[in-house]
Amino acid sequence: MAAGTLKPSLLLSICAFGSVQMLLKEHGFTHAWADHAGKLALLAAETPHEENLVTFATLSLFWYTQGFWRRSYIYKG
Repeated sequence: MAAGTLKPSLLLSICAFGSVQMLLKEHGFTHAWADHAGKLALLAAETPHEENLVTFATLSLFWYTQGFWRRSYIYKG
């Protein structure tokens, strides 16, 4: 990310998905990261990039595993 090769939305979605079983979840970081990643990705939704597609897929899986299937469906589309 420091070199500008990874979009922040993709990084945040991966961090959120990867931390669902960790201490970070107890402090609310996972949902905050996923919320922010979703906002960033949706801002760029009209200009499709591979990173946005991966972000949407990751967020869809994340929200589904958290029990928010309706929210998951937003990113599945």
